[in-house]
Amino acid sequence: MPHVPAPINVPPPECYITPDSLYTLLEPAAEGKPAPVRLLDSRWVLERADALAAAATDAERERLALPRRQELERRHPEAYLGVEEVRALPTGWDGALAVGAVSHAWLEVSHPDPRGEQLVRIAALIRKAQGGKLRRQQVGWDPANTNIPACKPLPARVGIFFDWASICQHQKAADGSIAIERTADEEAAFRAALESMQIWYVHQKLFAILVTDLPARCAGTVAPYDARGWPTVERAWANVAKPNSISCWPMLYDVGTGDEAARAAPLHPQQVAELLATKKFTSPKADLPLVLRLYNETIISVLGGATKLTFSLAGWQPRDGVNFARVLPYCAEVEVISMANNPIGDEGCAAIAEAATRAGVLPKLKQLYVFGNEIGDAGCRALAAAVRAGALPQLTTMAFHREMTGWRNLAGEAARAELRAACEARGVGDARC
Repeated sequence: MPHVPAPINVPPPECYITPDSLYTLLEPAAEGKPAPVRLLDSRWVLERADALAAAATDAERERLALPRRQELERRHPEAYLGVEEVRALPTGWDGALAVGAVSHAWLEVSHPDPRGEQLVRIAALIRKAQGGKLRRQQVGWDPANTNIPACKPLPARVGIFFDWASICQHQKAADGSIAIERTADEEAAFRAALESMQIWYVHQKLFAILVTDLPARCAGTVAPYDARGWPTVERAWANVAKPNSISCWPMLYDVGTGDEAARAAPLHPQQVAELLATKKFTSPKADLPLVLRLYNETIISVLGGATKLTFSLAGWQPRDGVNFARVLPYCAEVEVISMANNPIGDEGCAAIAEAATRAGVLPKLKQLYVFGNEIGDAGCRALAAAVRAGALPQLTTMAFHREMTGWRNLAGEAARAELRAACEARGVGDARC
């Protein structure tokens, strides 16, 4: 079984909530030194994507493709946002930042996007989100509940983390050998960026763009997104705790579908280790232990420090309920879990109920929202049994069922009465069952 490295540096939970951790990475360690990370200006990216889309030959597209960061900074300093420009970007609901990270496969060992094909598609999706053209940005997007408002559009100017252009890179030859090494200062900046790579994908105020498919010409010759190590862990990071509120712009996008990305429950570090053992890394001996350690530290920090977790309307399936149950032991501080309108069914609900009965799991949970999750009698009775057994000792709200479209579960009155009785016997004052 793959080994999960022990944590070395667990950041405080605030690193994934406040913008200060991001601003620090945008500042050089000393005057005259390169900053660990630079963010691209979406306005420049869209202009470059238009030029790429209009190019008539592969040679022209290769000329317009993004060079490595060091070259792009020299040739086009206007491609980047300064730190103060990043600070001045608009904010959204609950402090959402107009900054996003791109997760993608490299198409060649020497260049992730040698003809700019991925950049063109990323730009198209950004424009679509800015124009309010995604499914959940349409009025009446949910035919089962037309009263649910539409999501907000993405701001007209955003900062973009794209590893090739955002962190210092070697210049490599077509065979992968290093043609131009990073300087000592660039290497120091690169190492600082690498040790905090997870922040750009996990941060709860940033959006993420997943480029989950490849250009058609690469089929059969380039390992796909789902077979790659870094993209796999980047997607896992993005699913840890990003909010999913219709009061904000969408926070997770999929270039492959041209819309929002399908969401999944956060995975246990051991699950990620097993998953990554089957994936391709360019440097597996160096990269695999690093990403496993960073993922483990992320889960400990984010789930271990969270007081509220919001996963409603995430499209979770029964397997996601089972996976969520596996990480509940980390959630020692959480007081509110909102996971309504996810069809986790009896299987997912029963797994969560069973996990909640274990010693020390969810000791501070006060409010649990599981409306509209297609939970039947078996799942409802599993919750009732957990409550009777003393699970969730601080529980004050059990929001299970309401006779409204989109808020019902499938459990019958007898099973719901059993859950109500268990809650009342425990003194749960708000038992909506």
